[in-house]
Amino acid sequence: MNKKQTQLNAIKKHGEILINAFKCDEEPIRLCKALRRLENRASTITLRMCNSGEMIEDDEKKLQRILELVNSLLNPHSLDIPIFINTDPRGYALKIEDEFLRKCDSDSTFSKIPKDWGGYGIIAPEITGVEE
Repeated sequence: MNKKQTQLNAIKKHGEILINAFKCDEEPIRLCKALRRLENRASTITLRMCNSGEMIEDDEKKLQRILELVNSLLNPHSLDIPIFINTDPRGYALKIEDEFLRKCDSDSTFSKIPKDWGGYGIIAPEITGVEE
């Protein structure tokens, strides 16, 4: 299997984890790619905010719109899943609250979602296909 196929399989696997966890009705690869685009948009805004030290007038509206799009893809409100945009640009932007994940059973689908060092769930990680 070549590198591209390995990456595609890893993306599909992550998408299936999200679909099972959020009970959403999407195609796994399409879902991951859409979420990754939103992740990149949010990360660009949060990095600019950090570098400039200020929020441009539309930044808050743009971040809110990104969060709305993520919510429309995953529909977390039906399961009361707390999703937010992390404004610290040193990590991923689209996350699930750590407290929610700590309350999940170890055999739950949410236990398979990647987490950062703080225990927050990473919704749209960069997937290379290489085991990390």
